[in-house]
Amino acid sequence: LAKRWNTLSRLESDKPFQTRLVLAEKGLLLFESQPLFGIGLGRFAAERAALDSSRTPWASSEEINGRSPHNAYIKVLAETGVAGTLPLIALMAVLFFSGFPASIVLARVGETWGLAVMASMAGMCLHLGALSGLTNTAPWFIFGLAAAVSERSTRSQ
Repeated sequence: LAKRWNTLSRLESDKPFQTRLVLAEKGLLLFESQPLFGIGLGRFAAERAALDSSRTPWASSEEINGRSPHNAYIKVLAETGVAGTLPLIALMAVLFFSGFPASIVLARVGETWGLAVMASMAGMCLHLGALSGLTNTAPWFIFGLAAAVSERSTRSQ
């Protein structure tokens, strides 16, 4: 615990944290270059952006440019632009704003699994800010379960 606290108290010199900040900056630069439709799916690591290499003296700009952003939202924004980001945000909003009330309705009739699903979705959405996992199965499985919570709640009424 003390080691983690030491890392959190000096993020300005933490290599992984600083690298992720530069990669987030890269994502925003790529988005600015192609805001409507993005740079294309799977192109984040292949595209190059003018990065400030003084912020990452342990790695060259070329090395940093070739890395994953470790942030699904930055990656979607850069790769798909507004055209891909808005539908994702809309999907997540609909699932949250229909799923949480529905999970409470289900819990009141003894079906507590909906609360677990919605807590999992909240955790997954937070975690996607620290990894580029939208191309994996787990987030979509949880999104599907969140939709099932809403559907089950409407059928039980």
